[in-house]
Amino acid sequence: MEKKQVKKIVAMGVSLVVLLILGIIYSLVFNDGRWVKEMYMPDYIFSVKDIPMFIIGTLIIIYVIYVLVVCIKNAKNKK
Repeated sequence: MEKKQVKKIVAMGVSLVVLLILGIIYSLVFNDGRWVKEMYMPDYIFSVKDIPMFIIGTLIIIYVIYVLVVCIKNAKNKK
């Protein structure tokens, strides 16, 4: 893997950690800790205030898929 690519992956990871921390703070302050504290999912009712945590979760999933694809691609190129 090139240094430039590693820096890009690390920068995205750090950005996502910062976003996650901000999302947790938002959830604790403005959303009664939903998606941070334990919830009973059968009683869950969607609220617009849940959207930031959904977006952050989606971004983390996309990041993990991106890292896996890059690692697999680099492993195939080394053979």
